[in-house]
Amino acid sequence: REHDRLALLESIVTRAEAAWRDAHQPDVLRRASEYLRRVTDGRYTRLDYDAEARVLGVTPAGGEPRPVQPPLSSGTRDQIFLCLRLGLLDHLDEDRERLPLILDDALLRTDGLRRPEVYGLLSHAASRRQILVLTCQESIAREAEEALKVRRIDLGA
Repeated sequence: REHDRLALLESIVTRAEAAWRDAHQPDVLRRASEYLRRVTDGRYTRLDYDAEARVLGVTPAGGEPRPVQPPLSSGTRDQIFLCLRLGLLDHLDEDRERLPLILDDALLRTDGLRRPEVYGLLSHAASRRQILVLTCQESIAREAEEALKVRRIDLGA
């Protein structure tokens, strides 16, 4: 009986804490979480920051939060940081002049299955701000030019 009572209390506290975090999540993380949900097609649903532990965490759909570090792939981590940058820009320039975004080889470690989602996200963001995508990878340059319907400028070697 005591075990059941404690298990029930733990469940109530866990749900209350999750509801409180949802209601009080910082704007930047809320925006970045939405971008991440789009880029990962719902595989990851939330970003959190534990100020006490100084750890950025990610929550997989239906799973428990975990730190943004290995075993997450470097491509997934890059996508998380791109989403954080977009969320931060949206937060900083809300109702103000839009800040530009410069990405230098930000898609290098993103696999071919997720890059179309990233291009969709960048296309949406480009409707509100100037975005410069720099890369030394010919295949990514071609792919971005096609996916984003932009003019490519080769700077030469």
